[in-house]
Amino acid sequence: MKKHIEELKKNENVRANLSAIRQSINDEGGTELLLSYFSVEEILDFLKRDDAKTRKNAALLLGEIREAIEDDTLLKKVSDALIEGYMNDGTLFTKSSYLKALGKYPLEDYREVLTKRLEELMRYVPEEDEKKHLALERHELDMILEGTQKNTRHKFTGYNIKQEIVLVTNPLVYESLGATLRGIRTKRHPFGIALISESLKPILALRYYREVLFIQRLKVLTKITDTPETIAKNLLDSGLYEGIKNRHAPSDEAFRFRLELKNAPDVDETKIIKKIALELEEGSRYKLKNSANDYELIIKLVVDRSQKIHTFVRYLTIPDKRFTYRKNSIAASIHPANAALLMNLAAPYLKDNAQVIDPCCGVATMLVERNLIKPLREVYAIDTFGEAIDKAKENVKAAGLSVNFIHRDYLDFTHEYPFDEIIANMPVRGKKTKEEQDAFYDGFFSKSAEILAPGGIMILYSNEKGFIFKQLRVKSGFSLLKEFVIRERDGFGLYIIKYS
Repeated sequence: MKKHIEELKKNENVRANLSAIRQSINDEGGTELLLSYFSVEEILDFLKRDDAKTRKNAALLLGEIREAIEDDTLLKKVSDALIEGYMNDGTLFTKSSYLKALGKYPLEDYREVLTKRLEELMRYVPEEDEKKHLALERHELDMILEGTQKNTRHKFTGYNIKQEIVLVTNPLVYESLGATLRGIRTKRHPFGIALISESLKPILALRYYREVLFIQRLKVLTKITDTPETIAKNLLDSGLYEGIKNRHAPSDEAFRFRLELKNAPDVDETKIIKKIALELEEGSRYKLKNSANDYELIIKLVVDRSQKIHTFVRYLTIPDKRFTYRKNSIAASIHPANAALLMNLAAPYLKDNAQVIDPCCGVATMLVERNLIKPLREVYAIDTFGEAIDKAKENVKAAGLSVNFIHRDYLDFTHEYPFDEIIANMPVRGKKTKEEQDAFYDGFFSKSAEILAPGGIMILYSNEKGFIFKQLRVKSGFSLLKEFVIRERDGFGLYIIKYS
């Protein structure tokens, strides 16, 4: 990097050296090294060069060094120079670079002029050779104005139309879900369960799924090997925008989306997503707007083994009130939909008005979901992590559940009378050795034998099948009633164990 800076100081290979410096500026000490040779004002002078690529690289470099500029007067000077370059530079491909840099600097004085420029671009019909550069310019304008504008969220209304959806969930739910949704055609799907709905609200109330995907069938075969222009055109020609629009209350606002691409290992995902998103924006006349943060829907493109693209839409405009009790979580928290699934699978082995204890309670998600299956009489929750207990207290209060919390190691816990059920999301091994984890399970089963009533049940979610089965062999009184394979790829299972 020092070589490129020294050549730049001599005004040699300016365009190439600016580009090289920009590529390596994030190396440790890179910005400090550059600014030891050049003042910010000297870097600003490169914005006035005749060569368009030099101006482009200079603008991007100013964006890279933003964090090193603390003086407000200097920040304003850079902002003014970038906005002047952006407005006056007649070369289209430089425009987005000015904006990319400008987005890192104070924008208050320029919001009006930038908004006006965006409105002009929205009305303008570009020539073929202008499309790419104007789309990038408009995208960067969207990005830097997004944080300064209050976006209106569309209201989802598409509850009572015939539509194909996929509930993303564990395949184990299929049988119980079929019994719940009588009269609705369901079938297994790689993501979970596919069904045709004409009344969406009862389905949305189910607790076992993580998300709902709406199937967007394409009218023509579309492959990931097609051009981004072709992929976007086929999506729009298949009614993508119309389907989105028809599921929401009338509005003149654009729909803000994020594009995701799955199972396409042989392509540059970031590059192709960007291109397809730009084409969707232009092809929809900007009724669809790509948004990095405040998006309302996710368009998922999933590639199968034959390279064919399958399209799904996830609507974040659908209110999800299933787990509103969970105000807090920690890194090790179980997803509430997964906890609901586990309790649903364990339901035949649970009793009414049981006395229950969770020895590794976390934020108490398992206990709340257990109480929704059958009401509990008395509940104890133990954890060694005090922050988890503090968060759990707020969660159970929101759920209307009374819980006795104990900040202690389960192995040191004692109680005057026995429990009907032990429910635990067992801690993963982490940095423990195999021997330490083996000793943990040995102590866990021994303590559980002390506090379980005869005929009591343990419901354990764990990825340590070997240690569980070892304890079933060596500890008398424990017997396995049922094992459910929850996540085969990483060994997680649900174990229903009886103590006699």
